Order: sequence, then structure tokens, then C-alpha cells
Amino acid sequence: MASGTGPQSTRWRRRILAALLGLLVFLAAYTAAALVRFDHELRQLHEGLYLEPDLGEGAPVRFASLRRPTEIWHPITLREAGRFVVPAILTAEDRRFHSHWGLDPLAIGRALLRNIQARRVVEGGSTITQQVVKNVLFPGGGSPFIRKTTEILLAPVIDWRHGKAKILETYLNIVYFGHQGGVAVRGVGAAAHVYLDKPPAQLGPAEAALLAQMIPAPARYAPDRDRATARARRNDLLERMHERGVINQRTLAAALRQPVEVRSVSAAQLHFGQYFAQAVRRELQRPEGVSR
Repeated sequence: MASGTGPQSTRWRRRILAALLGLLVFLAAYTAAALVRFDHELRQLHEGLYLEPDLGEGAPVRFASLRRPTEIWHPITLREAGRFVVPAILTAEDRRFHSHWGLDPLAIGRALLRNIQARRVVEGGSTITQQVVKNVLFPGGGSPFIRKTTEILLAPVIDWRHGKAKILETYLNIVYFGHQGGVAVRGVGAAAHVYLDKPPAQLGPAEAALLAQMIPAPARYAPDRDRATARARRNDLLERMHERGVINQRTLAAALRQPVEVRSVSAAQLHFGQYFAQAVRRELQRPEGVSR
């Protein structure tokens, strides 16, 4: 009996090992292809940015994208982010950003536990690196399973390949801050101009926290839609920034007292970028030698 089951057991082990090896090869190939696409999309996105013409006094200076003409951008460097924007975003979105390797098992476990307790999704465990993957490769959403799988596979590779500084700067420039006048606001630079009429470097802790608290759900937490909720979430984030040593007690007290003030941007100002982008695209696609 033992001699009869021995060869059969060996065949099953070989089949299992072959299946696992095939799965590993497939995942490696998929990850490599996704990395090539990620680098290409990021490069194309940046190469497609242009500076909009001056719209007059009071209009935000901003970039738009030929690749995504219904979005506005204002790319910044890490240095241009100022003193409080990065600490506010890291406190809100990824406290262990500088210590993990693209994935944060502790955050994933905590989010899973809270979601089970609430019997619904109340917290995500995605790192900033994972969010970069999502925003670059899946700006329109896509299949949740494919998106999450790609994030998990690609995040450690991007963390190793590009480094923390480049990932963080990329995130600052592509994170979604909701819609204004039918146009998507992308990046901290654009959000600071659209909502607060300031460059990011001039934002104080209260203003930086106000923008950072929007990120999980801009449609719900935008200060021009629900000022009370935005202020409560801002203050909670300020308390956490104080706990992390980002701001002292005196700065915290002053920031908590600061009212929520947002600027009003006209739909015409925001839609101008869309029309201008479409005009530029038509000119670029026009055959050589053809003129109006």
C-alpha cells in the first residue's frame, strides 16, 4: 500500500511545486510589466504638463495636463512643500512612511480589524507608495482586485527603485483633492491655490492639516462643502501632529483657534484649462504643413 501511494504522492507534490513556480513566474512577469508601465505613465504625465496663461488677478497660477485635460496641477518640489504640509500628510496617511518598505503590515492589520468591528470599510491600510501606484496606473478606479494586487506587488519594488524622496514628491503632485467646477484638483500645489489661494510653502499648520484631512474622501471632507466636519477633522489631525512632536503646545493652541477659511474659485477659471488643453492637443495633432 505504501509503495502504491508513494509515486502518486510524489506526482502531486511535483504538480503543486510546478503550479507554485508558474504562479511566481507569472507574478514576476506581471510586476515587471507593471513597473515599465508605471515609469512610462509617470514620465508621460509630467511631459504633458504645461503652464496656463495668466487669467488675471485673483486666478491661481497653475499647470494643466494635455494627457488629462479635465484636471489641474501645480507641481512642486519637496522643498517647495514648506514646513508643515509633509508632516501633516504623513501623520494623516502614512505615519511609518520612512520606516516601512512600501507596505505597512501594521497599518493593514489595524485597518482590517477596524473594518471587521465596524462591519464596513472605515479605514484603509494603504501606504503612500501604494497610493502613488493607484493614482498613476488606475486614475479612473478599475477593478479593486487588480488594483490592490498591483499595489501590493509594485509598492516594494518602487520603494527600492525610486527611494522615499521621489515617491513622496510624486505623491504630493498627484494626490486627488476633489473636484471644483467639474475639474479635478490634483496635487498639494493645486489644492493650496484653489482652496486657500496660497503656495504650499506659505501654509501654516492649521491650513496644512485642513488639506491633509481631505485626502481620504475629498467629496465629503472638502471645507467648502462641510466646514464643521472639515474643522473637526483638522483639529483631530492637529492633535495627532502634536503627539508626534511636529508642533508644540503653543502652536497647537493657536492652530485650533484658527477659523476655516477657503477661497471661492469660479467655474470659468477652472474650466479655462480644459478648453485650452483641448486647443493645444488639436494643434499638436495637426499634420505638418496644414494651417488654418
